[in-house]
Amino acid sequence: MDTSTISSTTGAPSPAPTATDGPSAAPTTPGDTSTISSTTGAPSPAPNSTEVTSTTAPPTTPPQTTTSAGFPAGESSADPLPIFLPAPPVICENGGTYDGIKCICTASFYGPACEYSTNAIDTNLPYPGTLVADTELVVTVTNFNYTEALKDAQSETYRSFERHFEMEIRKIYGAIRGYEGVKIIGLKPGSIVVDHKVFFTVTGTGNVTGRFEGLMDGLVGRLRETVASQGACQHNRSILCLNVLPNPIVKNMTEAPSLDEICWQRAPRDYRDFYFAVTTGDTIHCVTNCTPNAPTTMDCHHGQCRVTRAGPQCFCDDEALYWYTGSRCSGRVSKLATGLGLVATVLLITCIVLTVLLFRDHQRKYVLSPPQTSSVGTWYEDDGLTWHANDGFIYRNMGADGATG
Repeated sequence: MDTSTISSTTGAPSPAPTATDGPSAAPTTPGDTSTISSTTGAPSPAPNSTEVTSTTAPPTTPPQTTTSAGFPAGESSADPLPIFLPAPPVICENGGTYDGIKCICTASFYGPACEYSTNAIDTNLPYPGTLVADTELVVTVTNFNYTEALKDAQSETYRSFERHFEMEIRKIYGAIRGYEGVKIIGLKPGSIVVDHKVFFTVTGTGNVTGRFEGLMDGLVGRLRETVASQGACQHNRSILCLNVLPNPIVKNMTEAPSLDEICWQRAPRDYRDFYFAVTTGDTIHCVTNCTPNAPTTMDCHHGQCRVTRAGPQCFCDDEALYWYTGSRCSGRVSKLATGLGLVATVLLITCIVLTVLLFRDHQRKYVLSPPQTSSVGTWYEDDGLTWHANDGFIYRNMGADGATG
């Protein structure tokens, strides 16, 4: 026999069951001595009581089923549901990598997307004591075919071949001490005939002519070693498959007229034209117009100078709060002050207009109002027939005589 007591949801005792409501009583389980308290916290009767205080079984909620589309049964799939779209991927430029939070830039770049080049590059080359030398060579690349697009140095085809040539030729020339880089002078048909300059930095003193000859011999020797070891490579696009003349030297090595070539070779691609060499102290530095305290430093006034692919540019501070005049952030106008001034001007003009309208309305009412009659103005009609002046003269009102007959 069940000795548990079921309390009502209100905590108040229920009347004893009758014959009519007995069947609706909650079923009991033999041996169950637990007590179920009400939701209001009222104390339950003692466990040995057999009184049933609720005539209705606690409502039970059937298990909710879902449809194949994932919506609860009985609900429409048209009900609005939150949609979580993935965040757009962050594209890091210039070799930067995204770590899930920000772009990790290489040493030559910075910015939210690594879009800005550094303002200066340290060469660590001594000055005086460093000079730039260049020589001109010609080689034939046999695993690429010349196309019309290679006539345009700004085309993507040309730029792609230029990047590939510079990267692969460095593996050949880079073993020679002082190597800085190459610059393509021209491309011709015949597979692809590449006329290019090779640049070196030469430091120290001594027999410069003899050192130049040694550099040229080293270049030719490296080219011949490459041709001898490459084998059948005409179909391998990952390397430069070369054909070299017995004497590929077109122009002997000479001293370059400027140190700027060092900066052109060491600056990041697409930013090369914005760097130039300056000699500060005893070192050669590559700087831009954004480098502080340089001879041609760009004054951005209320902004920051940054080197972009389009060149050095001024980026103004707090553009959400200020308007700027000119391309160098020279004139700054507060948007808040301008807005408040505009509101004050509108209010002043409104007050002036209302004042003028009120004044004109007052004038119109004054003109249209009828003249006021005064008893003083009719003294000559209503007064007697004769008026005696103080000096003894007598004035007679002829109109008054006619009026009285």
